[in-house]
Amino acid sequence: PGAIAARCAADQGKFWEMHDKIYSTQDSWSGLADVATVFKGYAADLGLDTATFNACYDGSDPAEDINNDFVEGQAYGVMGTPSTFIIVPKNKITDAKMKAAIASLNSAYGDGIVLFENSNEYTVFIPGAYPYEAFDAVLKEVSY
Repeated sequence: PGAIAARCAADQGKFWEMHDKIYSTQDSWSGLADVATVFKGYAADLGLDTATFNACYDGSDPAEDINNDFVEGQAYGVMGTPSTFIIVPKNKITDAKMKAAIASLNSAYGDGIVLFENSNEYTVFIPGAYPYEAFDAVLKEVSY
């Protein structure tokens, strides 16, 4: 329901406002069986066109899109949040540097970090919460 509310707010340019409202008030709605009234009230509080928001929230498109995103994420190995993909053009880093960075990360943090590549780019998949140094180990090798 929160993802649907945020997606519908995004249609009116207020994704982050709804996101922040949902998270800052989580204690007041998280135990409710039906949060639709609460989230629709947030839409009004945020100045959204409530008829448009309510039609979106009650429709099937946002839930369908969210479920499709979920399934696509699982196909890439995403099992929860956070999960991060770092995409680096191949002309910005050597193959040796990229593979060494991934090997070093997996040595330091376990074997969860995966490197994918195609003819144009590397994609580093970092599943879960890692410290900044994990990202920096890759990014500092990239030539900007």
